[in-house]
Amino acid sequence: MITKVTVKTIYNCSLERAFKTPMLCDVAKIHTGYWIMPKVTHCTEDENWGIPGNSKKVFFAKSFTQKGGWGSMDKVIERIENKYWKIEVSRFSNLDVGVF
Repeated sequence: MITKVTVKTIYNCSLERAFKTPMLCDVAKIHTGYWIMPKVTHCTEDENWGIPGNSKKVFFAKSFTQKGGWGSMDKVIERIENKYWKIEVSRFSNLDVGVF
């Protein structure tokens, strides 16, 4: 099953800050865990994050739905300067089967 999600957010900052930096903040600071979504603890292999075609591994804390550890891959699909980013989240791992 494939699910497509679109999220739009407004950030009050310059265009250069929003689109010409690897990301606005550390993903662990915004994905702090909520209901079935586990907290992100850190990322690895993110040296080239922000360049289309490059990925990073995302790690989760132990939660109701996760055993903890490596959880998914984030990949930059497309990045149009001063307009938008397209990011794919895939290769979900470490799910506790049978929780639902």
